[in-house]
Amino acid sequence: MFDDLKITLTQPELFAAVAPCASKEKAHYYLCGVHICRAAAGGLYLVATDGHRMAVGYDEHATMEGDDECVIVGTPTPAELKMFTAKTTQAAVITKTRADFGSISDDGFMEPCSAFLPGFIDGIYPDWGRLVPTETYNPPVDAFNAGYLAAFERCGKALGKQRVHVKTRQGSPGGPALVTIGVSNWFGVLMPARAEWEDTVPPFAIHREG
Repeated sequence: MFDDLKITLTQPELFAAVAPCASKEKAHYYLCGVHICRAAAGGLYLVATDGHRMAVGYDEHATMEGDDECVIVGTPTPAELKMFTAKTTQAAVITKTRADFGSISDDGFMEPCSAFLPGFIDGIYPDWGRLVPTETYNPPVDAFNAGYLAAFERCGKALGKQRVHVKTRQGSPGGPALVTIGVSNWFGVLMPARAEWEDTVPPFAIHREG
């Protein structure tokens, strides 16, 4: 399996920009990595989700050689993940036996400067496309877990943003929300949470002057 696999990422920072949303639950082992699949228009999608939040990147010029349409690359260690965003990294090549990072020479060949052994997950990834909200509706919106938003900040930092401003747009009542951070090749999805309180202004804020 994966013997003839060769993935070439031309925007390797996208891998680091989706990885924070991967699951850490061993029971959901097939979600504990970055899903890489071919896009119909060319290039590759990079997807990670834990079932509560999702991040999707699109590397327009990336390629995947071999018979596989999709693979799941296990989440690297924090030190390995930094290789995807290093200043010396212009491209990344992932095969069954190694992941190389380096610069592109004048003749178009990559000159490796660092590498690690990638791990692949043998599993079936869920149909992530059905979770993407394509419609919008007017407020009020549902509640969201504030802790999950921190992952989207890490995604934005991996793409080089100094300050990450998050916009959310819910597609339907009780449905997932589209998350954007002001870049054209990345988006996130956030699942709503149950909240039993009403989102009204507290009386003490209205009558603060007696």
